[in-house]
Amino acid sequence: MAGNYDEKCDMWAAGCILYTLLCGYPAFCGDDDQEILTLVQKGKYSFDGEEWDVVSKEAKDLIKKLIAKPERRLNAQESLDHKWIRRNCKHDAKKLSKMKDIDGLKNMKTGKSTKMQQMAMTAMAV
Repeated sequence: MAGNYDEKCDMWAAGCILYTLLCGYPAFCGDDDQEILTLVQKGKYSFDGEEWDVVSKEAKDLIKKLIAKPERRLNAQESLDHKWIRRNCKHDAKKLSKMKDIDGLKNMKTGKSTKMQQMAMTAMAV
């Protein structure tokens, strides 16, 4: 929002997407665009609500580390090394970072379950 764009912006977006996948609504909700932008600038989001009661602490930790100020935000490799990713991913994180064609992207187009969807389901702790 300050006009400085780098890969950390993509990691922030990934955190917002993960947040939405795990609870069903966006991290930053408001009545209009200005209210949403204000919440984004302040970094105000929460894990309130019963839908978060079943999400693991590790998944919440990853989201917190992605939807953080740029200087504290995880980069792509650090995200792949996060314990929630490592625990829920069948592939070695180093192999994942080198993959050029992830089947999940193809599956999204065909409507098949993606690895991210599967990980989101396993994040639910009963």
